Amino acid sequence: MSDTNEVFTMSEMYRLGMDCLVERFGIVNTEMFLAAVKSGNSDYTKWRRHIFDDMNPEEFDAAIKDFAESGRKDRIIDRSF
Repeated sequence: MSDTNEVFTMSEMYRLGMDCLVERFGIVNTEMFLAAVKSGNSDYTKWRRHIFDDMNPEEFDAAIKDFAESGRKDRIIDRSF
């Protein structure tokens, strides 16, 4: 994980994001995810927002830190979109 104060260029963010998606989903599922998000059939931000709506910034930061420190690779994936 990188330093939280590090600023990336758009091309670096794209590359890192794609690397994360491919590592977690594989190439085919990454393509399906990107196609669904890009098609306008879903709004990924709205779709996932309910998870964070009841958290204040300190709780959100603590949850991210706990997850990063846990070393877990598993994530709950809602395939309902």
